[in-house]
Amino acid sequence: MKGKITFTRHEAEIIQQTLDQVRRADRATQKRLRHVLRGSMSFYISDFASSNSGFTPADFDKLVKCGTITIL
Repeated sequence: MKGKITFTRHEAEIIQQTLDQVRRADRATQKRLRHVLRGSMSFYISDFASSNSGFTPADFDKLVKCGTITIL
């Protein structure tokens, strides 16, 4: 695991918003947004997603519900 699994409520909101933007963005913008997730949030999609089908805010919510990700 490269990133962290515990986030503040504010960080979680930013992650969810950014994940939503990634899904709708062109490839170059996706790259920039993923860099933001990794750099400022220490959130690596690859820590949690094994497929290339895309990681969504709903996927993030599922990880919170099952306790894989903790929100402070």
